[in-house]
Amino acid sequence: MNSMHGGAVGSTIVNFIKGNINAGSVIADIGCGTGRFTSLVAPIASLVYCVDSNEDAISEARRSIKSSNVVFLNENADSLSIPDHSIDVVLLAFSFHDMANREAVVNEIKRVIKPGGKVIIVDWVKERTPMGPPVDIRLSEEDYIKAFKEFKPLQVSKVSQYHYGIVLKAPEA
Repeated sequence: MNSMHGGAVGSTIVNFIKGNINAGSVIADIGCGTGRFTSLVAPIASLVYCVDSNEDAISEARRSIKSSNVVFLNENADSLSIPDHSIDVVLLAFSFHDMANREAVVNEIKRVIKPGGKVIIVDWVKERTPMGPPVDIRLSEEDYIKAFKEFKPLQVSKVSQYHYGIVLKAPEA
């Protein structure tokens, strides 16, 4: 499975994501691209919103994902049409570092996520690697914790040679 900035998405990343999702969850895969992670979580979710601002990526996701529990949204992450407090899990897999107005995106996530819901993040380590986005656009684990300052870190770990994973808990109220 290829990521947007090159390289394979290994089983440890998939296991990290799936291991932090309860069966029957409502998930928003924000910055879903062509839907590679949406297709992995759809079988365990009751509903998945596959959200991306790139119309070509959403069109490809629509073509490749045939699950009846997936809703495709071609919209910006800072102005979602998802109802308030309806999401159990927000997935940000290799996407948040590309988003222009991150503060507005975090505020939108706070609006759509249920109290106590999870944000699962997977991204590139902030160091030079043989593949991936330029180092200057990458975010460190600390950058994410600062951006999501109202959320409680539950887990921060290295999930592969070049990637880390973070699980955050949304405020209860």
